Amino acid sequence: MILYALRPNANPSSFRPIGVHTLESTVGDLAGWFGGFLPVTAFAMVAATGDIYYGLWYPVVIAAATAVIGLLFLPETFRRNIDD
Repeated sequence: MILYALRPNANPSSFRPIGVHTLESTVGDLAGWFGGFLPVTAFAMVAATGDIYYGLWYPVVIAAATAVIGLLFLPETFRRNIDD
């Protein structure tokens, strides 16, 4: 992940749009942590409670948190010029 943070500084200033790729790579890495640990976390939740459906709460909570964060922090672009 440190490589992604240092990548924009390794290029000349005329080629800095690669910083956008850095952001999406970092977000993708974080999403990989949540999705990658889904089977282990869900199995641990099932093993701890004994209810075979209790492990479904993990993906439901992650999806709900993603929706709430998206609604709060992503700007609305309806009827707005996004070329500026």
